[in-house]
Amino acid sequence: MSGECFDAILPDLQRPILYQRCQSVTDVPSVRLFPTVEPRFLRNDYVPSVVEMSELKDVLEKGNRELNGYGEDIAALRQTLERFTNAKSTVKKTTRQCRAAIFAQRRVPVEIWEMIFSMSCLSLCEYSFDVDYRSGSPLLGHPATLISQVCSRWRTIVKASSKLWSSINVNLSETRYNAVLPLEVYFSNSGDYPLKLRIQVQGSVGLD
Repeated sequence: MSGECFDAILPDLQRPILYQRCQSVTDVPSVRLFPTVEPRFLRNDYVPSVVEMSELKDVLEKGNRELNGYGEDIAALRQTLERFTNAKSTVKKTTRQCRAAIFAQRRVPVEIWEMIFSMSCLSLCEYSFDVDYRSGSPLLGHPATLISQVCSRWRTIVKASSKLWSSINVNLSETRYNAVLPLEVYFSNSGDYPLKLRIQVQGSVGLD
C-alpha cells in the first residue's frame, strides 16, 4: 500500500498528536544528502591524484560543517522533545487529578464509610483485634488495619474512628505471631473510647 493511500484512509484524528504537530512545523531540520567515499580510496595501494586529493579535502571540510550543523539540529530537537515531554507530564497530572475528583468514593459521606467499616470490622469476628483468629494470615484478625491500607482516604477515616480499634482479644498462649506492634497501634488509635478487652492465657477460658 502506498503512502498516499495510507494517508487517505487514516484521518488526522486517528494519528498521534505529535505526528500532526510535526506535519505543521516548517522549521524542522531535514536530513541532507552527503557523498560517500568510493572503495578505491580506502585501499592501501591506491594513491589519489592531485584533483582527487583536492576533492577529498573539500568533502572533508563540508563534512565537518555538516557535523556541526547536525549537532545544532539535534540540540534543537532535544529541546523540542523536552517541551513535549513536560507538556505530556502536565496533561497526565491534570487528567489524574480530574479522575480523582470525579471518583465515586469521594462523594460518599464519611458517616456512611464509618458505618460500613464498623460492620466490616465486626463481621469477621467478635473483636476488631483478634490474634486468636484462626486463619493462615494474621492480618485477617486485624480488619481495621487491613482497611486502613487500602488508600489514604480510608486510612484517614479509619484512624479517626476510635470505635474500630477499641475491641481487643489477646491470646497470650499464641506464639505464632508477634502482636506487640499491632497492639500498640490499636491502643493508640482507640483514643479515649472505652475498651472492650479480653485476655486469654494457657489453660484459662479468658478474662474480660
